[in-house]
Parts: sequence; structure tokens; C-alpha cells
Amino acid sequence: MQQWHACVSTLTEGSGASHYHFTIVQLLSVDGRSSPLSMADHWQDPTTLGVRAKFSLDLNPPGLIINPVHLSDQGLYRCRVDFRSSRSWNKIIRLSIVEPPRSVRLYETGAPVTEGREGLAPHQEGDLVSLTCEVHGGIPYPTVSWWYRGVRITPAPTTREGDVTRSSIDLPRLSRNDLKAEVTCQASNTNSTAPLVVTELVNLTLPPLAVTLHGISTPLSEGVSTSVVCESVGSRPPATLTWWWNDAPLHRTSNLAPEVKTQNFDDGNVTRSTLVIAPQLSDEGASVTCGARNSHLNHSLMQDTGTITVHYIPRLQLKPGQSIDLEDIKEGADAYFECDIVANPRAFKVVWLHNGMELEHNVSAGVIQSNQSLVLQRLRRASSGEYICTATNARGTGLSEPVTLVVKFSPLTIRLTTHHPSHHSTAHKTKRVFRLNSSTQTVHNEIPDGLMKEFLRV
Repeated sequence: MQQWHACVSTLTEGSGASHYHFTIVQLLSVDGRSSPLSMADHWQDPTTLGVRAKFSLDLNPPGLIINPVHLSDQGLYRCRVDFRSSRSWNKIIRLSIVEPPRSVRLYETGAPVTEGREGLAPHQEGDLVSLTCEVHGGIPYPTVSWWYRGVRITPAPTTREGDVTRSSIDLPRLSRNDLKAEVTCQASNTNSTAPLVVTELVNLTLPPLAVTLHGISTPLSEGVSTSVVCESVGSRPPATLTWWWNDAPLHRTSNLAPEVKTQNFDDGNVTRSTLVIAPQLSDEGASVTCGARNSHLNHSLMQDTGTITVHYIPRLQLKPGQSIDLEDIKEGADAYFECDIVANPRAFKVVWLHNGMELEHNVSAGVIQSNQSLVLQRLRRASSGEYICTATNARGTGLSEPVTLVVKFSPLTIRLTTHHPSHHSTAHKTKRVFRLNSSTQTVHNEIPDGLMKEFLRV
């Protein structure tokens, strides 16, 4: 093997009026003329690369290793190998150093996008958004590219000032579909390292799309707690929900003490407010309105209105016919009653009670039931007593207050003959007279119980 001597030096380029010149600085050398290469003497200039430079014989072919490399190391390098019995060999290599960009940041209309905030500043539908991507550092200058909704878009021409590279774009007019769309700026000047990337989300302030009432389309039961739900969709930030009762804000309604609970779902896209009420009969036909609005936008109010339908047990009022004087009902006369019924849903059954017993429709007996009327013909003493009407619907059975009927009859005189035993052969008879007043049903003289019961059956 030929003995050789190798040295590595740098060449600093310069130029004159009509020629180039180079300044040669020797960096290191390996002398294998008097020993094997593995034991050859290594020399390096401490004032240039110093310990960062190493001539490695393990490489194929052998070469210079610089670690770590500095930007100032960029330039021309010459490797010269001298042989004992052959011509020297020279090789010149240009070393180019790439410095990746240090940082990248987005600006919106001249102001930096706040780090840590969720996306760009809030915009409204139809807005135009101008963004600038500012890249610091990078040798050579980095290339800046833009991506919107996953599609690469063409920016305005790139400008450079010092070590700062700027690129700007105008986004299309924003629509609701652009909410949370990604806009990305990417800066790179080499394939050797990953590009610097900054990504932000489009942030929109949006009005509600719809507001809907649930739980009020079907009838409510009187006194039973019911949840009425108002749901708003599409507002960002979440909508503010407000309730009205008969066109008055609910908090001003003194006769209601509702429970209202508001929740947000789907990242605030859906807002629900629950109104818990126990409706009364007086609430029948009341209107309930829920309004949704975005407090950051004017003219964003949307409303939905429903009407309360209350189902309740029948309310009844029993009253005599217009020509009936309850103070003057005589035996043998006719009487009739009207049962006024207020019910929802409609009553499907009406029952009449006399002294707690159900009255049967019996024309021959003078008891005639027709819808909500009761006719009593040919009144007797036994017709006296309390009358009640009842009505039944799907919610239950209601009863009226009782009405008392007193049937007057003519006074009766009852003569009784009592036999008295005598010491004589013949007994004599004593007559006793009892008189019953129909208006008071009191007895002027005592009548035996058995006889009174028999009399009242007449």
C-alpha cells in the first residue's frame, strides 16, 4: 500500500476586478507516511473547527465529520491526498448549511392571534377575514403555504424584510358552514426537517336556527307536575332562553312558582330550558312562549308558542229547574233538576243519587233521566231527601253539592180506639186522636213508632 498524507482545508472565496481568489485555511491533516493509517498522526487547527472536526477513516471513502455544524461552517472544502510515488489528488466540495425557520405566527387584520384562545376572533356570517403568516428566521428563506378546510389555497405574493417572511390571504366570506374550519400556515425551507405549522379554527357568532317547545302539544293533567322543555339549536355562544306566560315574562307571573333549569349540549350548539308546572283549571287556554336569542347579536330572537290544555275531573253544580220553588213542593206535583257539568275531557257518564242510592231511569215510576236533567213525576212523601248528580270522564268522577227536596202533603188525622178492661161485665172504649202536619212532619200527640213507620210508607 502506498503511504500517503491527507489534509483538509477551507477555501474562502473573494473577487477582484477581473478574477477570483481563494484564501486557504488548513483545518486538519492525517500523516500515514511513517505508520499504519490506524496509528497515523492527526492534526487539527484549534482556531477554526477545533474539536468539532474529525477526519474519519471508518467512512467509505474516508471523510470529514463536523459535529455540531454551525451556520458559519458553510463554504468550500478541499481535500488533498499526497502519495509517495503518485500524483496528489484534490477534491473540492461545497457545504451548504440550511437553517430551519425559528417560529411562525398568525396575525388577523394586523393583530396577533391570541395564543391559547379557541380559534380566531369571533366573526359573523358574511364577514371577510384577512390573515398574515409571519415566519422568523430560515436560511434559505422559507416557502410559506396555506391550507383552508384541508384544501391548499393561493396566497398573495410573499414579502421579506430582514429575516422575516410574510404571506397573507383573504378567506372567502364566512358562512355557518365555516364554523370551526381549520386554517393552516406552513413554513419550510428543507425536506430534512418537519415544517413549522400553525393552525387556527374559524370562530363564528351565530344566531339560533330554531327554537321548539316539547311537552305541551298534549293535554296536561290538573295538579300534576309536568315538564315543558324549550330547545334552541344553532346559537353560538349558547342562546339565552326566556319564558313568557300569556305574553308576560314568567318571573312577573305571581300565581306561578315554576322551576326552570337550563342546560347546554353539543358544545353549546343545543340549549335546553325545562319549565316545571302543575297546571290548574284556570290555566286552560293559557299561552306559553319560549324565546331564544344570542346576547351578542341584535335581531336574533326566535320564539315558539304553545297553548295549555288542562284535563280535570268534572265540576258539577246541581240546581232545580227555573220554575221550581223548593220551598213549595207538594205531593203529587212534578219536579226537575239540571246538572251543569264543566269537564275536560267530556264526561261520558252521568249518575243521579237520592239519599246516597243510585236512581234508575224508570218512566213508569216517574223517574226520567235525560242527558244532564232529572225529572221526578207525581212526587210522593218518599221522594223527599238529598239529591246529588255525578259525572265521570277519563280523569275521574266528580260530585255536585247535595240539594234537599222536601215534599209537602196535607195534614192527616189518625183516630185510634183503645180497649180498657172493667170490673163490670162490659168494657168501654177510649178514642185517641193523632194529627200529622205535612209541612213539619211533627206529631201533635205521640204516635207509636210502628204506626209512624207504616204511615211514612204511604
